[in-house]
Amino acid sequence: MNDRLTAEIERIRKDARIQDLQEANVKDVVIKPVLEALNWKMSNISEVWAEYPVPGGSVDYALRIDDRNKVFLEAKRPREELGSHQEQLLNYSFKEGVQLAVLTNGLAWWLYLPLREGSWEQRWFTTIDLRNEDVPQTATCLTDFLLKENVGSGVAVKNAESRLSRLRATRKIQETLPKAWAELVDGPDDMLVDLLDEKVAELCGEKAGREHIKRFLTTLPKFPSSQPPLPPKPDPPLPPKTGDEGPRISYTGKKPQSFIFQGQRYEGGNWIQMLVALSERMYRLHRVEFDKVLELKGKKRPYFSRNPAELVKSKPIGRTGFHLESNLSADGVVNVTHLLLAQFGYFPDELVIETT
Repeated sequence: MNDRLTAEIERIRKDARIQDLQEANVKDVVIKPVLEALNWKMSNISEVWAEYPVPGGSVDYALRIDDRNKVFLEAKRPREELGSHQEQLLNYSFKEGVQLAVLTNGLAWWLYLPLREGSWEQRWFTTIDLRNEDVPQTATCLTDFLLKENVGSGVAVKNAESRLSRLRATRKIQETLPKAWAELVDGPDDMLVDLLDEKVAELCGEKAGREHIKRFLTTLPKFPSSQPPLPPKPDPPLPPKTGDEGPRISYTGKKPQSFIFQGQRYEGGNWIQMLVALSERMYRLHRVEFDKVLELKGKKRPYFSRNPAELVKSKPIGRTGFHLESNLSADGVVNVTHLLLAQFGYFPDELVIETT
């Protein structure tokens, strides 16, 4: 473990003033110390070239090995929307033949492989959240992709390509699952019919019969063929903790200014409204399997239910027919969002929460 890097991350997490800094201050207070902890010599232009000139503009930092550009890093202030700056950074990186690119507001670090094919979304491979993620995990990610020695040896690019390949494989699966389900429902597979018939008999002691099963399958929801492809998603995280334990970072006394999921920003509201909005998004993405949320339970009660009476204080999730528990603290809400993400195979870092 890089003790210096860990110390810098912990310092950044504890300093609430950082979220109100301007870009120049973010460079001095966050970006430079982090890069130095990753063994980059900020005073050596052969390693770090600030305001590196490119046709049509400049890049905040070019990280260099043997006077060759290896990483382009663009910095913004913490309250600035990063999404509008992605295309320009990737264009600069692509034209200069730079293999890794970083877009950061100091707290969130978005990493890309600019030379890969596809849109900017398809070249993104991870987000590192310095404020809210587990410190050792954050330090490991920064080391894997941005440690000077890893960049120089090519290990950083190999790590990034491995991560992106897993994302793209998962994306293909997510795109194909609805189509596969629709085909099974439209023309029921014999094995599926037999399995369902056996399960009915196991549960009630009576077999439904093949024709009854087929008619039932045709009534199930189908994904429309025009459904847009999903953004890349990583491999599922480790199984989450169960129970009412909150996240490692306390959100007590904070308010959600906005949150970002899959490149879409949701503004304002309170903690429960944030959880409702995320749940509605999950329902749109995973309509057929959304009842998996019913498995998410605390020590004393479920977090989701079709029956409002099962919850202490229920809140409807739009018009989905599902309800969520709204008698939750800020930390409790964040814990449930992480459980919800994990239930459908997302990493916690795919949800970026901005607080005030």
